Amino acid sequence: KYFATVSDCKKAISANLDKCNSGKEYIKSPSGTMYASLHGRQEATQDVREICAWNLNSDKKLWWNFIDNVNKNCTAQNADSCWEQEAKKAGLDTQAITDCFNKEGIDLIEKEIALTEQFKVQGSPTLLVNGEIFPPEAAYTQDGKGTLKIGKKVATQDRYRMPNVLKEALCVGFKSTPKECKTTLPDPSGAKPVAGAC
Repeated sequence: KYFATVSDCKKAISANLDKCNSGKEYIKSPSGTMYASLHGRQEATQDVREICAWNLNSDKKLWWNFIDNVNKNCTAQNADSCWEQEAKKAGLDTQAITDCFNKEGIDLIEKEIALTEQFKVQGSPTLLVNGEIFPPEAAYTQDGKGTLKIGKKVATQDRYRMPNVLKEALCVGFKSTPKECKTTLPDPSGAKPVAGAC
């Protein structure tokens, strides 16, 4: 897992909300006559609402507040009925989100499918750094002893998805390194850093 607990994940995300201001994509796949996300239809509908909310608001902190509210107060079983209250709490225009969902939903999903295919995304989470999947598939070995050079540092396969390795992968791409790149992130306590997310 990335994080030993959901609270570890939330702390890491909350501390860096102002740095998370680029677009986000979802893995989507058409299933018969319906669209679904990795965890089903209700997740797919929430994904579309989140894309609409992202596109409609220049203040991305409102979007992150919405995401945080939904993650705290809604479930996979009730997101379709719970999201609206959480969006209002975050300061979002729920009617605009609903209008976007109804008018643009299919086009937004098709765009997500195109991005998934373009970048050959096969799982979640997937991190793209400068248009490349990180860590690259070639960095993994059958025996689990793969290594990957990131800038001047070398990461071992068992640490590829640990916070500091992910941070290094992002930071090595900057021409002028932001001060946040000098921060040492805490490893999640007791987590097995192989796969998963919060």
